[in-house]
Amino acid sequence: MTKTKALAVAHRELSRLGLARITTSQRNNDSINESLEQEGATAPSKNSCILECITILVFISNIRRKCSAMYRFLAFLVLSAVCAQAFAAPTIVFDFESIDLQGNSNFPITGPISLTEQNLTMTISHENDLEFAFNRRSGLAFNESFGFQAFSTFGDSMGQSRFDPGAFILDFDTAIESISVDMGDFGVEADNLLIQGFSSTGGTGLMIDEDTGFVPDINGFHFDTVQISGTGIRSVRIIGGSPDVPNSVFYDNITVELSAVPEPGTAVFLIALAAVSILTQTRRRRAACCS
Repeated sequence: MTKTKALAVAHRELSRLGLARITTSQRNNDSINESLEQEGATAPSKNSCILECITILVFISNIRRKCSAMYRFLAFLVLSAVCAQAFAAPTIVFDFESIDLQGNSNFPITGPISLTEQNLTMTISHENDLEFAFNRRSGLAFNESFGFQAFSTFGDSMGQSRFDPGAFILDFDTAIESISVDMGDFGVEADNLLIQGFSSTGGTGLMIDEDTGFVPDINGFHFDTVQISGTGIRSVRIIGGSPDVPNSVFYDNITVELSAVPEPGTAVFLIALAAVSILTQTRRRRAACCS
């Protein structure tokens, strides 16, 4: 059986089971992925993975008895690998490049600000409720691997926030599994970096993990990446600076990974699909025995 024919059979089986809406959703995947690419994010097509799983199931169900058990086992491994793509932990990046600074190199912010990427909302606030700013620097300042827009205490209206020992707090509307943050500076002084993850919002609850980093006092812009991981992180505390200027680095490329857990609807669908496949094989064996 060719793959084209297998796909046709898969579509027919979907329609027979009343699950044809998945194939309709599949037609929208190209536009969804194109939208994500424009935002600098990527996401696996779960519906595509499900359809491929069905296709492989059709192949397996049509393998003749003369085929070896090893061939069936290899086909099952392929099915498992394809389905695993649907459950891969999504990675989300907040890089601030698309934020409109209205032509300014610094854009001051008062109070918390919330940003959403791929249905995950991150709220940035200052631990002591001080003003901070989004910053844009040319390629002669920031470098391409860091990006050209970030946020920091620099650019606040009073010019005093960087001298406050308060950290930034990142709150998430759902628990995350890991996070990394790039922190950089221009080498006026060496900076010690710190990231901490907590089980509750606002930098409260149980501290799940922490990491440290260092930016040397070398001429030019340099950055280091700090990262933590653990189950159930709801908020993150980040700060970098020197004893004289406690919060004096630029923060960028906040990369978050969520739990690799399938949505309930997807899990139920795959379980039902496996059950249908088993029932079909049992029915065929019984029919063969009676004939």
